[in-house]
Amino acid sequence: MMLMKAAVEMVTKPSEAANAELRRAERVGHGSVGGCSNNSVKASVEAVRSAVDIDAVRARASTGLPDDARPGTWKLLLGLVDSDDVLACEGLTERRAQYHRWRREFQSSHAGIDNPEQGEADKKDSYARDASLIKEIDKDVCRTRCDLAFFAPGSMQQQWMLRILFVYAKLNPDLGYMQGMNEILAPIVYTFGAVSDDDSAREAEADSFLAFSVVMNSAKVLYSMLPSDPTKTGVEAQMNRLNTLLRQHDASLWLHLNSIGLSPDFYSFRWYMTLLAREFSIETTQRIWDSLLSDPRRFSFLHYISCALIISQKVKLLSEGFTGALKALQVLEEIDIEDVLAHAQQMRERDRQADQNQHLLDRTKMTMANPHVVLYFDVNKTVIMHDPVQGKDLPNIVNDLLTERAFGVVSADGETWTWNKCPVLASDGVVGSGEVSYGTFLRAKYPMSSNSDESKKNKKVRKVMRQDFTSKGFPGEGLASEHAVLLERLQLPSHDGEAYQEALAATGLDESPYHFIIPAFFHFIQYLHDGGVSFNLVFRTYGDDLHRIAQEFNHFCEGKHPFFKTGSSLMDGSDGGVDRRLCLSTADGSSHRFGTFYRSDDITALIMGTFKQPPAVNVSHEEFYATHSNLHTIHGLESIHSFLTKQWRNDQVTLAIRDFYPYWFSKREDARAGKLMTLDTSDKDVHVIFFDDNILAYEPHIVDAREAKDGTPLAWEVTRDVQLMRVEPLEAIGNKSYFIERYLLSCENHNKST
Repeated sequence: MMLMKAAVEMVTKPSEAANAELRRAERVGHGSVGGCSNNSVKASVEAVRSAVDIDAVRARASTGLPDDARPGTWKLLLGLVDSDDVLACEGLTERRAQYHRWRREFQSSHAGIDNPEQGEADKKDSYARDASLIKEIDKDVCRTRCDLAFFAPGSMQQQWMLRILFVYAKLNPDLGYMQGMNEILAPIVYTFGAVSDDDSAREAEADSFLAFSVVMNSAKVLYSMLPSDPTKTGVEAQMNRLNTLLRQHDASLWLHLNSIGLSPDFYSFRWYMTLLAREFSIETTQRIWDSLLSDPRRFSFLHYISCALIISQKVKLLSEGFTGALKALQVLEEIDIEDVLAHAQQMRERDRQADQNQHLLDRTKMTMANPHVVLYFDVNKTVIMHDPVQGKDLPNIVNDLLTERAFGVVSADGETWTWNKCPVLASDGVVGSGEVSYGTFLRAKYPMSSNSDESKKNKKVRKVMRQDFTSKGFPGEGLASEHAVLLERLQLPSHDGEAYQEALAATGLDESPYHFIIPAFFHFIQYLHDGGVSFNLVFRTYGDDLHRIAQEFNHFCEGKHPFFKTGSSLMDGSDGGVDRRLCLSTADGSSHRFGTFYRSDDITALIMGTFKQPPAVNVSHEEFYATHSNLHTIHGLESIHSFLTKQWRNDQVTLAIRDFYPYWFSKREDARAGKLMTLDTSDKDVHVIFFDDNILAYEPHIVDAREAKDGTPLAWEVTRDVQLMRVEPLEAIGNKSYFIERYLLSCENHNKST
């Protein structure tokens, strides 16, 4: 049981604590699902069941696995154990039993003929074919990793390999057995056969067969003819792909190898046919396979590893002719496999980003008729995952986010909520009948009220329950591991050096180990700026955290951000281009770029030059601001709309506006009193978009969309996914192209409606 538990512990804790947790699990004798011992499994079901996020498993495995976690993690990656419920082993148990039935069936059909001369003709032929097959397999198995005592002649592991390859060949007569399969099987048997857990050790042969079958299901294309070209084998196509990849990532090396006539078929045929299982020590092979198996596309990463292996020998290759270069690639001396894998990953990420950028560019060209864009961006839980006004740090905010994505059942009396045990990060979005999110449950149990004091009390209770959601004793404690995963995704890279610390301090990132403004936001602004999109950015918030936003955002615009460098041009105007920095002070003679809304039933005003607000709706804004100097007040929707969408258009400046929470609160947080967004539906030259996490799936909730000319409320059905863009914070945390994709959807829908 210990092995799968080790795998689960490793991928459900922050990575820096993984090895310590594995050692702790081993000391206390925790079980692993690899063995599926039911007694210890049942005791830990509730603690572990929800914890496995397959993306987290892949990410952790790609960096290399500890030996004790490898068997269990490989089972997860290969699908031998269901990642949705790693402790339910019925499927694995049945597949193991099936292997044993096949093994007995095929062995008895072969060994059962004592005197083939007396059998029927077809039995004679079958016996002869089986005998020939066994002899062929045995010859290769005896030569496989024979330098290791683990695979010593006559060893149990050699017998496993013989039986596994025989059974596989019998079950796959179209493919049969081919040389190279023995090499692929070896690291699997070595991994599963070296376990200490009794149950896993007993089933190591069956587990090895099951894993080998999954691997071969992906790799068998190498052994077959191409359907599109029956004259070529699959491995030829893969080697051609490697040739293209090398030319793309190192043209000078590719030209040299091409000039001496050394094409990939001379040296990479064995790499592909054995999945690099013959080139290195068994331990290095296991490390390579950690990365290979972590790839959802199974072995597409093999191309990049092979390319990185070639490039690692570049200095030697450029000085050699055909013979010397071929020997260098066959021997592969002085290889640092971690450097090779890191380079392979960098090349793949570069290609993925290029493909994604091209896809986004194509979508932009198709969807944009080049209107000017006004981007309203909520701050808390949209741009930043902190809420200093509410006293919430990142761990609190992440709990807050999980309450809206965790679903469960409410008791008949409406008093309690019970989680449905479904993970959030790996959710398919399907909600069970009668299930509601924890956030919905809290809003129903502690609702807004016409009584102001009661509303404030209920809001305070909701706040506490939400921000402690995954803490021990709270309804979401089973999601603590996913809480840890999200924190890790927002953790700042760690570097040493005084210059780095100074850069952090200047940007305002020296007081927390986590990102303040999320990466996806910077990626989006860079995308728009580099793409030549005409836009104004307007930060919108009920809070007073805009100075902290300005500090980091302005460093980004100036190209000084320690983690997000601007592209080909800066955004501070120093190169003669657009200055997108957020200015929260006003020089003499210049216009204010920051301000606040004031709203009541009778008045809508935008006061530029201050963030200060009247404390309540019934306090006259004229009296409140009477003693303030150098303010600019705009009254009425049409004037406000013109000010926000036209006055700043040519300069494309960034603005910051504080919305008036007392009015929204007085209306029990009804959308028609929320953050004002004015539209002129007849103006096709301006596209207004509002990004906010509090826009709900079924109503605008926090944004009050109105026609600028007459104040008519605009229907949710008209503005949804056009102007009003709901933000899913968990998606924005995990996908740096999130805002780009949402923006393009908005543009596509806007074009359809015009």
